[in-house]
Amino acid sequence: MKNYTLNFLKFIASLLVVSIHCKFPEPIGDRILSIARTAVPIFFIISGYYSYNNNSEKIKKKIKNIFNITISANIFYLIYKII
Repeated sequence: MKNYTLNFLKFIASLLVVSIHCKFPEPIGDRILSIARTAVPIFFIISGYYSYNNNSEKIKKKIKNIFNITISANIFYLIYKII
């Protein structure tokens, strides 16, 4: 079931994540950064909402997949930094 409100909220949160990595001029930059830092908790809340009715095996499989992606990305960036 699609929840268009949550999809829109994820879109806004993704824009906020991008704005975390951009440098804005000093007077307004701090305000933008403090607002943008709410994006990560928003993603956690939405993930919890979608995980609520899933069985534990499915959640364990998703956590394992995320862990493997994280480890792979870190190894890739470590090699990239060394080179």
